[in-house]
Amino acid sequence: MDRNIKLAYVIGTLRNSWFWLGVWILFYLSITNYAGIGIVESTLFFTAIILEVPTGAIADMLGKRISK
Repeated sequence: MDRNIKLAYVIGTLRNSWFWLGVWILFYLSITNYAGIGIVESTLFFTAIILEVPTGAIADMLGKRISK
C-alpha cells in the first residue's frame, strides 16, 4: 500500500511537470511560427472554456434527475 502511494506521487509529478511542452513547441515550429502557435493555443483554450460551461450545466441537470 505504501508503495502505491509513493508511485501515485511520482506519476502525478511527472504528469504535471509538462516535460512534453518542449517537444510540442518544436513540433509546432516545424509547421508554423510563434504567432501561429499562439493562435492555435489560444483557440484551443477559449474553445475549452466556452464548451465547459454548458456541458457542466447539462451534467448538473442530468445528475440531479438521476440521483432523485
